[in-house]
Amino acid sequence: MEFLDGPEIAKLNADERLACHRSLKAYRDRINTEEYARSEGRREGTEMGMEKGRQEGVAARNREIVANMLANGLDRATILEFTGLSSSELSSSEE
Repeated sequence: MEFLDGPEIAKLNADERLACHRSLKAYRDRINTEEYARSEGRREGTEMGMEKGRQEGVAARNREIVANMLANGLDRATILEFTGLSSSELSSSEE
């Protein structure tokens, strides 16, 4: 996009100057909107990544706990009771 500098703008009549200012404002608004959208996207992506990391950490810890409980001879019913896992979650943790 080509912009006019101060002396060029001064040569314009009132309507042309107004149109120039409006065009420049629209351009700046669009740039600001794009920058805000990128910033929001990064923030949301970071939050989603952190949440996924927390969930993966909890799942990994649950697998460790299940492995330790099984290694110590606890039965499935006891493990289900103490961990709060569903039967399918317990089965996937055993793998």
